[in-house]
Amino acid sequence: RNHIQPMKAFVYEGVRPQPNTEIWYTNGSTTTATTAYHTDGFGDATIVSNTYDEDDEHWIIAFDREVTTIDMWTFYGCNMTSVTLPCGIISVGTRAFYSSAITTVLIPESVTDIGSEAFSYCGNLKHVYCKPITPPTLGNVGSQMFYRNDPELKIYVQASDDDSILNAYKGAWSWRNYKNYIFEEE
Repeated sequence: RNHIQPMKAFVYEGVRPQPNTEIWYTNGSTTTATTAYHTDGFGDATIVSNTYDEDDEHWIIAFDREVTTIDMWTFYGCNMTSVTLPCGIISVGTRAFYSSAITTVLIPESVTDIGSEAFSYCGNLKHVYCKPITPPTLGNVGSQMFYRNDPELKIYVQASDDDSILNAYKGAWSWRNYKNYIFEEE
């Protein structure tokens, strides 16, 4: 079996459940928030606050309604280091996190589509926790979704008794380009 024990996921055990109206992140600072490159890059949702939660030690971008999309270039070059996307999000746009400082990202089960080069040139990206059971569709240049990232990149997918999820990712168009980087979570 192709199991690997991941580093601690960017999931807050024992913390309140993350609502569909929030993006949680860290950026190495407790005083300076990260600003999205495109503050209107969240479909119909509008940012209402970007505050630090001292108890849970992470930043929260709160929206006026459920976030279902992160549009292209939204977090281009941002200094976020760990990002948990909200449950309910359906698509991550082309180059949404292009050239950002992220090291860890959690993609929720609800995501069905990830745009071309969504995480390209994120030179520190080492851990992607991809929760969808069915591999999300990748954009036209899906083979470059993780282009020029850390050579130790690991993509973790949900474990299954028969390796069906792992095999689905390793066999899916464009995901198969990363088959040596895809592992089951334990």
